[in-house]
Formats: sequence, C-alpha cells, structure tokens
Amino acid sequence: MQRRVQREVGLVVRSRIDRLEDVLKREAILSTIKVDYILPIAEPPAWPQNLGFLLRVLESRGFQTLPQFMPAFQQAASAQNLPPLTGDVVVLDLENAHIDDEQRDRIIRWVAEKVPFQRSTLVAYTTGRHQAINELPAAGHYCVGANSPLSLVGHAVNAAYIADVVKQG
Repeated sequence: MQRRVQREVGLVVRSRIDRLEDVLKREAILSTIKVDYILPIAEPPAWPQNLGFLLRVLESRGFQTLPQFMPAFQQAASAQNLPPLTGDVVVLDLENAHIDDEQRDRIIRWVAEKVPFQRSTLVAYTTGRHQAINELPAAGHYCVGANSPLSLVGHAVNAAYIADVVKQG
C-alpha cells in the first residue's frame, strides 16, 4: 500500500514539475523577442504618464522595450522612405501619441507596410474601430488591435508567442 501511495504521489509531483517547466519555458520566450514600440510623433518634452506605466508592465513581463518616436509615420511619403522595422513584435501606440481618429487607419497601414510580412506581428493600441485592423489580418498580416492597457499587454504576450513560432519555422 505504501509503495502505491509513493508511486501516486510521485506521478502527481512529476506532473506538476512538468507543468511548471512548461510555464517557465513560455515565460522565457518573452525575453528573446525584440519589440519595436512605435509612437508616430516627435518625442514630447515629457512622456505621457500612461506610457511609462505600459513600458514598466511590459518590462515586468520580460520584454525589453524602448519607445521609438517616429513622426515620419504621419506622412505617406516620409513613411515610405523609412527602413523596414526589425522587431518580432511591433507595438504601435496611437493612444499615447494622441493621433486624431481620422489619421489612425492610414498610420496603421503605413506601419504595417514596414512590418516584415508573416514574420512579425503588429499590435495597434487604439480605441474605437479601425478598418485597417480588420483588413490587415484578412490580407495575411499578423495584426491585432488593443483598446486598453490590459489588452495591449495581453496581445503583446500572445504576439510574442506567435512570433516565436514563426522564428522556429
């Protein structure tokens, strides 16, 4: 009887250790993913308070993020002249950039053109409905919209897992 109990306890412990190892492997992925955090504006004299919070939360999840202020994404000709983005995950922050709603679809599309097709993922942080966020995935782009800080972090984590699978082939 004692052997049977030891065997059962051993199986349960092994199963929990295996699950813990799987969780640790998934969490380790986040530190290997390059994130381009894009704000399509000139760098302001002071960062918006919410931006600092978002960056701290993303860093606490294991991402290494440094915002890139890229006002060139506000004009088509300037955006076309930019080199491709290199991040595995590209976060486009339109909320902290305070971009007008009528410009957001265009900027999302211009940024998507610089994201390596089916090799990187785009997370657009914007409130409201934007046609580009619906059209890009239908055209094969890995793109998702986030409308709150919570969904931004969750989508960035999920995008990292997708990017890791793509990198692994």
